[in-house]
This record gives sequence, C-alpha cells and structure tokens, in this order.
Amino acid sequence: MNELNLNALLSCKLFEGFSLESLQDIIKNLKHSVVNYSAGDIYALEGTACRSADIILRGKLKAWMVGLSSKEAVIDVRTIGHLMAPAFIFSHNNKIPVSVEVEEDSSIFRLTTEEFEKLLSGNALIRRNFIAYLSDMAVFLTEKVRVLSLSSVRDKVFYMLRSEYKKQGSAEIELNRSRTAIAQSFGIQKFSLIRCLNELQKEGLIQVDGKRIRLLKLGYFK
Repeated sequence: MNELNLNALLSCKLFEGFSLESLQDIIKNLKHSVVNYSAGDIYALEGTACRSADIILRGKLKAWMVGLSSKEAVIDVRTIGHLMAPAFIFSHNNKIPVSVEVEEDSSIFRLTTEEFEKLLSGNALIRRNFIAYLSDMAVFLTEKVRVLSLSSVRDKVFYMLRSEYKKQGSAEIELNRSRTAIAQSFGIQKFSLIRCLNELQKEGLIQVDGKRIRLLKLGYFK
C-alpha cells in the first residue's frame, strides 16, 4: 500500500496511537482490497446488508434518508479516515438504515468481516479504539435524533446556534457548512432556513454576515 493511503488510514480513529511503520506491518498481514467509486455512484441503498469494514482513503460520501413526510434528511457526510457503518459490521441485523451516495470520486479500504475480526482480536489497542469509535457514534446519533425530533424550523436553528456558541466559545460564530448542507441536515428546505435566520435578525437576536453570525442577545443561546 502506498504512503498516501497509509496516511489516510492513520487518520482513522481506529488506528489512533500507531506509527506509520507499525500500521504498515499490520496491513501487510491482512487480506484487503481498495475499491474505487466515482462521484454520483451509490455506495449503499437503505436496507443493504453490511458485509465488510470500509475506511475512506479518498473522497466524500453522503448518508441520507427519507422521512415519513417524504423529506430528505442528510444524516452525515463521511470523509477521509472515516469507518463506514461501524455499528452494523457485526450486528445480527446488519441492514444499513440509510442510503449512501458518493459525492466525490472516492477510494475505500475494504476488509471482510472475518479479516476485521482478526484485526480486532489480534491487537488490544485497535480493539479499544473500535469500542471508543462505537461510543462516539452512539453519542452523535443521539444528538442527530434530538435535532430531527425538534418540531419547528426555529427550534432547529436555535439548537444549531446554541451548539456552535458552546463549541466555538464566542458570540461571533463561523458556520463551516453551506445553507444547503445545514438545511439538508435538518430535513428542511433551504428557503425555510434562510427565512428563519432573517426573522431572527429582524428581531435583533442575531446579525448575519455570510457564514458569520453574531449572537446579539446571548441569554437566548445559553
């Protein structure tokens, strides 16, 4: 495996604590493949069985689902170093509950479930890292369910602004996603998000300047 791909693997939390050389020794003893996808390809459809452990070496994949109201909600965007569907690799019900589309030309490092089990059983640190990965994923999905369960666009926007305020520790927050991406993550229309931000600005709660938003009345966002 070339050094570029090894560095991509090293960015995966599964291999946290390993050097490039030690990782290379581990990979040598595993039967693996590198699978390439083109932008626009479907990596998985909702209900597809998870039959391998896949780590992104290059590119970007988007996971989404359609709710009961037929609105599409983006659940997550996976990039270099992410392990795909970790909770379903060994699950008795291994059907992936979302559809996954390739947004950019991508390369995937792939292990069969048998080889992945061999990897985990042969290294205590990787095994602990995998448990931590699953725990972090559970926290992320809990937060995602909480956001999607909020009934109004206004509630969702307030949740986002509060979260960013706490994360960035500043009354002036920088959004790292486009309006379209934010709206998709909420399962709402882009114009509904923009209208809500405009309403909050008219109410004197925020000041919007592109991707920068200043929180004018912090009491509302704590």
